[in-house]
Amino acid sequence: MAIGLIAGNGTFPFLVLRAARQVGHDVVVVAIEGECAPELEALAAELGQTSFSWVPLGQLGAAIKALKSGGADNVKKLQGLSGSAFDKAYVDHEVAYHEQVLDAIDKTLVPSAQNAELKALLVKVRPAFLAHLAHAKMIQSSLSK
Repeated sequence: MAIGLIAGNGTFPFLVLRAARQVGHDVVVVAIEGECAPELEALAAELGQTSFSWVPLGQLGAAIKALKSGGADNVKKLQGLSGSAFDKAYVDHEVAYHEQVLDAIDKTLVPSAQNAELKALLVKVRPAFLAHLAHAKMIQSSLSK
């Protein structure tokens, strides 16, 4: 199974790449130009079973924004809730999050991807996000009744 790695600065991308290859995963690396160390590309080549693409930061903005929106702000909102209020807030967030990810895949990631493997991976994972969105909307609808 291939995994995707959006690589910025620091040691984390190196650790993830090494760990993924150690357990046998192929890795599709999208390195952010001006942030990711060039040595990561050399490591990817050395470890094999890795495709590597450099992408300008501006092309990742929409995807990063969509992914970040699910983080700390949502935890703060949910902490004070319980019962049906928690259920509704959680499902509403999941619907919005999946819509944002699908939007990023359709409008930014797939159109901008230069690497064929990366583009294929994005296309392959899209139906899973679509199915999760449909399921979340079904639950959202049942909670509104």
